[in-house]
Amino acid sequence: MDDLLIKKRLINAGFTKKEINFIAYWAEKEQLTIIEIIKDLRARFIGGIFIRLLVTTFCAWCFFKGDYYMVVIGIPLIFSFIMAEVFFPCKLGFKTFSKYKHIK
Repeated sequence: MDDLLIKKRLINAGFTKKEINFIAYWAEKEQLTIIEIIKDLRARFIGGIFIRLLVTTFCAWCFFKGDYYMVVIGIPLIFSFIMAEVFFPCKLGFKTFSKYKHIK
């Protein structure tokens, strides 16, 4: 597909110019098409949600089990959420996940 057509579809799906430029930048940097970057963001969103749920479940289990030292539970929880946001951008990933049918 033509990149211009895909960018128009992204605009119609509700993406901002900044988000489209970010996607286009990574597509150019990685030498992939914009659609491939969108598929990758979609997959990363699913992985990010899984990681967040896994860490939250573990911390909740430790808390309710009674082994709760808030520092011991809180530091890994905060660290993992920050790292998940770095590697799995949630806002852009959710947009690509929810609006994928309108883009492709």
